[in-house]
Amino acid sequence: MNRVDPIRVLIATPTQGRYGGLEAFVFALAESLVDEPGFAPCVCFKLVKGATFQSELRSRCEERRIPFTVVPRASRELWAKLRWAEIVHGQNPSPDVAFGARLLGRPLLLTMINHHSDRPSLHTRLWDCAARAALARCYISDFVRQTWEPDGLRPGSQVMPAVSQLPPARDLDWNRAGFYFIGRWI
Repeated sequence: MNRVDPIRVLIATPTQGRYGGLEAFVFALAESLVDEPGFAPCVCFKLVKGATFQSELRSRCEERRIPFTVVPRASRELWAKLRWAEIVHGQNPSPDVAFGARLLGRPLLLTMINHHSDRPSLHTRLWDCAARAALARCYISDFVRQTWEPDGLRPGSQVMPAVSQLPPARDLDWNRAGFYFIGRWI
C-alpha cells in the first residue's frame, strides 16, 4: 500500500514559555522530520502551571518552517492535537499526553529527560504508569535511565543523548566577570 498523505507527528513538550534547552531539543527533532518526505511534524508547547508564552519563543517558532501550537496542560486543545496526530512523541511521561495518546490508540514515544523521583507520591505513580504506556522510551543519559529502569533496559528502551542546534553565534563579552558554561549540570 502506497501512502500519499504524510504521517502526522506531534512533538508534545512542557514549556515555561521561554526558549531553553528543551525547546531547542524539540526544534531539532521537528527540523529533522520537516524535510523528510512522508512526515508532517507539529510542535505542541504545553504551558506549565503559571507560564505564559514569551515573544522570544514565539519569534523563534515563527522563523522556522515548523508548525507549532501552544496549549494549556490537560486541555481540550491538547486533546485535539492528540486526535490530529498519528504518532506522538512526548518529552517526559506527562500523564495528559501519555494517557491521551493511549486512549486514542496513538503510538507513543517518550524522551525521558528527568530522573525518576524516589519519593512515593501520586505524581510519581502517574508518571510511572505514563512511562509504561509508551511503546518506546529514549533516555537522555545512562544516569536518567538507571533511575527509571535500574535493572537494565526494558524492551523498547534505549539511551540516546539529547541534541539541538546552538542559536546563532553572538559576540561574547570577554570583559565579563565570572565564567561561561556550555553543557549540562547534573
